[in-house]
Amino acid sequence: MTAREEGRTPGASPSHISVVRLPHSWFILCTSRELGDKPLARTLQGTPLVLFRGEGGKPGALMDRCPHRNVPLSLGRVQNGQLECGYHGWRFDTGGQCRLIPGLVGEPEARSRCAASYPTREQDGFVWVYSTPGVEPTSEPFRFPLLDAADYTTVRRVLRAPGSLHAVLENTLDVPHTAFLHGGLFRTAEKKNEIDVVVRRSADRVEAEYLGEPAPKG
Repeated sequence: MTAREEGRTPGASPSHISVVRLPHSWFILCTSRELGDKPLARTLQGTPLVLFRGEGGKPGALMDRCPHRNVPLSLGRVQNGQLECGYHGWRFDTGGQCRLIPGLVGEPEARSRCAASYPTREQDGFVWVYSTPGVEPTSEPFRFPLLDAADYTTVRRVLRAPGSLHAVLENTLDVPHTAFLHGGLFRTAEKKNEIDVVVRRSADRVEAEYLGEPAPKG
């Protein structure tokens, strides 16, 4: 595995598994700490992206492909708040606009020289990227509740799951399977726990809060 492949977020699905695509949705692609002064390669729903910090340290996300010769922009470097392609030195801002072409006499801002850009937000120590490029987001990233509450401890974890987005989400949300497949972790068929579930629905999400579930051992 190359360093470039290791830097990508897992999730590339085999050809026989359909890729679930969620348009107009926010995804965390890295932590704020991960995104330093070098470009960072990530994959969002099968699309290779490059993250970098532009002017003032504001994060940006572009398709990881230079419009000139299709070279991955993540192999380049950040120069004066612009992402420089490592092949011919074309430079792009966080909006995907080409700002410099070495040796070109004239302005470099032609539309055909633009890189596809994705809206980004830095919030709560994470860099969020909107899954639909070139548009104004119709929503803002999810706000994690109680992050600053004195009576709570915040734990941040990275979980790498080799599977499709659909399969991983289904496994996470499928609470009843634990009684059969993971008997004793929360409950068993012989020892049932009566709990309440509060379901909250909104335009872009469904929340299920389980009340009365005893803490598992360990």
